Amino acid sequence: MSAKENLNEAMFSMFGVGKDPNAAENPPKATPAAPAPVAAPQNVARQDTAVTYLAPGSVMEGKLKTKGDVNIAGDFTGDITATGKVTLHSNLNGNVTAANVQLVGCRLVGDIIATGVVVLDSEASVEGKITASDLICAGHVKGDLEIRNNIALKANTSVEGNIVTGSMTMEQGAIINGSMTMKPAAKKAEEEKK
Repeated sequence: MSAKENLNEAMFSMFGVGKDPNAAENPPKATPAAPAPVAAPQNVARQDTAVTYLAPGSVMEGKLKTKGDVNIAGDFTGDITATGKVTLHSNLNGNVTAANVQLVGCRLVGDIIATGVVVLDSEASVEGKITASDLICAGHVKGDLEIRNNIALKANTSVEGNIVTGSMTMEQGAIINGSMTMKPAAKKAEEEKK
């Protein structure tokens, strides 16, 4: 073996460079590898589940209108209109119109109009009128309630205002200060036609 061949073999074995001494003189040509397929982009959020979110520490004033859900954890002053669910985690001065509304540990000064369900947890309060299909309340309301189907008042709930509803369930400890009128849904529908 010549010095050159010896050097090539040493370089190949130590560093992987140079000519492989054990390789055939005319190695077969390698076919180029096919390019890797490009991955199709994945949808991050679907349009039918769009959520408008106001983060804690954010401040916003004005009117918010959206097709989809709204989740407010920052400070908001103004009216909210949404086709989906509105969830409030912070105090709000303004009216809310949505399919469903949920108040979690916050205070709303304004009216709520919901085609579906309104839910108040034990730390939530509303100072205004609530109009909805159903109401589940563990908090406090100072205003009139117009609930088409059922009101469920949990223990320690307080309502200061007049109530018009189709039916109501009330746990021991709930307080109502105001008048109450029970109108079954069928009777309400007849009155609305007139």
